[in-house]
Amino acid sequence: MKKLLFGISVLLLTITLAACTGTSYAAAFDFETDQEVFGFAAISTSSILENSSVQPLSQESGMTQLDTKMNSMTLEEIQPYLEMFEELLTQNQGLTVVETVSEDPLYTTKVEFTVSNLLGEPVVYTMFYNQTLKNDDAVIEEPVVDEPVVDEPVVNETEVDETDDLDDEDELEYIIEGILFIDGAEYQVYGKKEMEDGEEKLTFKSMIDENNYVESKYKTEDGETKFYITVVQNGILVSESKIKIESEDNETKIVLEYNAGLNESKYSFKLENEDGVNLLMIKYEVLNDGTLETGKIKVEVIVDELTGVTSYQLFVEPDNDDAFEHEEDRNNHSEDDDHDDDDSEDNEESEYEQEDESEDNDENEDDYSNDDVTTGATV
Repeated sequence: MKKLLFGISVLLLTITLAACTGTSYAAAFDFETDQEVFGFAAISTSSILENSSVQPLSQESGMTQLDTKMNSMTLEEIQPYLEMFEELLTQNQGLTVVETVSEDPLYTTKVEFTVSNLLGEPVVYTMFYNQTLKNDDAVIEEPVVDEPVVDEPVVNETEVDETDDLDDEDELEYIIEGILFIDGAEYQVYGKKEMEDGEEKLTFKSMIDENNYVESKYKTEDGETKFYITVVQNGILVSESKIKIESEDNETKIVLEYNAGLNESKYSFKLENEDGVNLLMIKYEVLNDGTLETGKIKVEVIVDELTGVTSYQLFVEPDNDDAFEHEEDRNNHSEDDDHDDDDSEDNEESEYEQEDESEDNDENEDDYSNDDVTTGATV
């Protein structure tokens, strides 16, 4: 499923590059076009959807094992985002897009694209797609997805006005639909853009089925780029998160704020190179049942010399406990997932979006540019 939505990223990215035969995408987080926004969101949602149920491979015995509820929660939360931020942060190394005439009569455009991972290995995808504009004569039909049931212990109950189910003032700009081929497998992709109260709204979902999907909404507020992500499993809204991109002194960081019921977490990701090895460096603060845990995690991709299988090696350094190592699966793609056509519109604002509108002034206090981890987990 990671490849499914990462495919949407390039599908939408290439709309702007339609006249180009080859493009290097170096400014990964400038977001000057809708297509770049969808690219980031595509990687995010697909990685979360694919990795949300992956289990750890092993626990190294050479270091202290902290079998506590806090550390278990930290690792479980961070696992779905490892591969996601690996590819997002290494996009700065460049993405090459090559567009040709589609040989599939059902689609007007074909694009082949290449991106690198932490190991510097090229990953190649092939996409066919159509774009439908709002002024086209064709009737745009969106797939229907049942509204998720809010699981009370996970997400605070929020009263929703039924009239918000469909805002008549929202104006559809375009819809993009297509298919993505990866390693011989075929996936369907979908995205859309709307105007809401005079502002752009970019939304899409990555789905396993109508009851299991990840939705992403994009906004720019006060000069900050933000993505609001909701995860639905078995028809139940299980978590909401917010992703912010921060750039300072030629350094890019991605800040993840995660909410599951009354428990809140914050993670700051950045890419570093040590002795020629690309690493993910993470600072975390987790508020669980009123207890705050902070620390750092260094993530390295390990390659088995015999099998060639790769995994993540996590070096965890809690601020108030002993360090330990943890190994996590990587590139664990499911081959048997059923992929529904696409995704339906959900105009209801998430709890995160509602809170964010009332707490814009507080967000400026989120400072991950220094070495000290903040002492609160306010989301």
